[in-house]
Amino acid sequence: MNTLGSYKCYCQDGYRAQPDGSCRNARTCYHANCQYGCEVIKGAVRCTCPSPGLRLGPDRRTCVDIDECVSGGGVCPRRRKCVNTFGSFVCKCHLGFKLTYINGRYNCI
Repeated sequence: MNTLGSYKCYCQDGYRAQPDGSCRNARTCYHANCQYGCEVIKGAVRCTCPSPGLRLGPDRRTCVDIDECVSGGGVCPRRRKCVNTFGSFVCKCHLGFKLTYINGRYNCI
C-alpha cells in the first residue's frame, strides 16, 4: 500500500505477516473450529468426520449421522434387524430371539 513518502506491505486475506516480512498461510486446523478434525489441502481447510457413518452438516464444521438402516448401507444377516447408532449401526436379534454362539457363529435363536 502506498503511503506518504513510502509504502507498507500487508498480507492478502487468509495470510498472516511473519517477523521477516513474509506472509504465511493463516488457514490452519487450529482456526477452523471443526467438531472433530480437519485437513489442509492446497491451502484450503476442510473439516472431516471420524467415521464413514457421518457426513459434514450444512455448516461444513459439524458432523451429522447417516442412517445406514434407511440408506441401505447397514446390511444385517438374516433374522437380525438394523439399529442405527451415531456414526454406525448394529445388528440385533428381533424381539423373541436371543443371540447365541453355536459352532463358531452367532445366530438369533
